[in-house]
Amino acid sequence: MEATNINTLAASLKNEVVWLNLKWKIYRDTFENPKRSLLLTEAAPIIFAILQKLLLDDIVITLCRLTDPAESGQGRGRKLNNSLFRLLQEKGGDNTILLKLQKKIKPIRKLRDKNIAHSDFDNTLANFCNNTSNGVTAFTLNCPVTVEELEGFIYEINEIMNTANNTKYLYNQIKTPIGQDGGLGILIGHLKAALFYKKLEKSGKINLSSFHEELEQYEHKDA
Repeated sequence: MEATNINTLAASLKNEVVWLNLKWKIYRDTFENPKRSLLLTEAAPIIFAILQKLLLDDIVITLCRLTDPAESGQGRGRKLNNSLFRLLQEKGGDNTILLKLQKKIKPIRKLRDKNIAHSDFDNTLANFCNNTSNGVTAFTLNCPVTVEELEGFIYEINEIMNTANNTKYLYNQIKTPIGQDGGLGILIGHLKAALFYKKLEKSGKINLSSFHEELEQYEHKDA
């Protein structure tokens, strides 16, 4: 592979690892904080439950994608993968640590293959039956590894990426224009204020007449 293409591959994978770390930080800061979970449950339980599952599914898929082999298929069906194995192969790097990580994430690769990217017959029906009672289906994540294990996998991805590129990039300290949390703190602040206002409104301790008139003219009134 030409040097330009190798650099593009490295930049593409770096971008994916950056997003992986940011999404993981948002996931942990949002759903692993018990007090914050109570706030979200009061504000919009179904919406945030869906967001939690979508974030976790995306993190699982990204981990699997990054640790895919350098290529898939054979003959005319052979396709190159945009993965860490491909990057190490092109750069002549040692993939020993990556091979060990690939073995560690087998449970989540199975989850990706049978329940997220596809709907395996036996697994899907078993999962449905296990989480259904009296006609009500529970909203469960069904992740086969712990939060700590997932964080460990992501840390190893960061280290492998730095080793491949001979860098010391702090992937778990990504800065965005609205902070390291991607604006999560701002959102939580708005939710707190809205729920507190709702509480005051019910108690009759605030004058609602002018507030509702001004709200009708607010720039985001149609959002």
